[in-house]
Amino acid sequence: MVVHAQMAVSGQVVDASTGQSLYGASLQVEGTYTGTITNAEGSFSLNLATDSAVLIVRFIGFQSARVSVDRDSSSTISIRLEPSTIELGGVTITGEDPAIAIMRRVVEEKQRWREGLNTYSVEAYNRFRMENDTGIVSIWESGTKAYWDRERGVREVSVWQQQTRNMDFDGMLPAALFVMNLYDDDLEVAGYRLMGVTHPDALDHYRFSLESIEARDESEVYVISVRPKRGAFSGFDGTIRVLDGEYAMIAAELQPSEAFLFPPPIQYVQATYRQQFSSFGLDAWLPIDMQSDMAIKVGINGLLVFPEVRVRQMSRLSDFELNVVVPDSLYESDTIIAVDSTVSRPTVRPPDVSAVPLTEQELKAYETIDSTMTIEKAYEPSGALSRFVNTEDNSSGSSSSSSSNGPGGVSR
Repeated sequence: MVVHAQMAVSGQVVDASTGQSLYGASLQVEGTYTGTITNAEGSFSLNLATDSAVLIVRFIGFQSARVSVDRDSSSTISIRLEPSTIELGGVTITGEDPAIAIMRRVVEEKQRWREGLNTYSVEAYNRFRMENDTGIVSIWESGTKAYWDRERGVREVSVWQQQTRNMDFDGMLPAALFVMNLYDDDLEVAGYRLMGVTHPDALDHYRFSLESIEARDESEVYVISVRPKRGAFSGFDGTIRVLDGEYAMIAAELQPSEAFLFPPPIQYVQATYRQQFSSFGLDAWLPIDMQSDMAIKVGINGLLVFPEVRVRQMSRLSDFELNVVVPDSLYESDTIIAVDSTVSRPTVRPPDVSAVPLTEQELKAYETIDSTMTIEKAYEPSGALSRFVNTEDNSSGSSSSSSSNGPGGVSR
């Protein structure tokens, strides 16, 4: 028997009309549920167990592409996506907005397919990047095999994790548990629970408007804006895309509405969430990524001012298997993250793992950030009261692995 090494494929996805790199484009191996997404530079990498494959490449607002790769192909490829044709560029509404009927179907379809989803497993990858006003402060990455059970919740087996030298985590990090699912009924943002845009009662609280219709391959995609009906309602503003015929939300870009406020000393929390969804059998639509940007500003009327904390998240979920047998042993304790005792868990990214590539900026951060460049130093306050704040007292880099956000979110 001849055993072939994995085939490594990498490259960049760009806009064919402008040459601009496409951040968050999705790539899926045809006939499988294996895939990945591009980083902020449009770059991707995949390790394939076959001698040849066809990649289905998609990006919101662009026509899909099918790209054949094999061992004779260049290991680095450039994929150019053409902007999709806008079928309807501005909608004049008389009577009920068509988006209302569309979203009613989306909610109904979600309730139907979620009833048939009892368990799943997924390969999860997550990266957090903290920044201040001068650049990257820290990075931490994790890769896991995650399991979800409708009755018992989420468990993950740590496969590897890596972080810059100024992060000293005592325990294991989850990956899937950090991925908010924008398809969920309820979503948690900074400890607050907000109603999702596909909640059964969403039509009572959100105003949906059909903005345009895009072409996607042989189908149409409805571009729908969403905002709260009442200014005092703490929900989401943004845009979602719904695939005609399936009545499935295939993408969302949302941010908390203006009514989402925090008490002092928090001056503001700004967050944007971008996510794409794909079908994984049973007509179930589950997230394949999460790209989020969150900025937090803390201060007291100029007396105590901390630098803005910005956290960027890049997550990828791949190889979903639905209604599989979930290991009972993972649920024998309340521990969310486990380690396979028979496998040596790497503390750096294994070379044969398909993860979202690091950008040049992130690679430089791994090379230059050392253990003396602590989080506390990066966010030292200024102002009259700053001399009374000793941030070094809390210099531990340990992290809690608890979170209420799961990849499928159907347990809530």
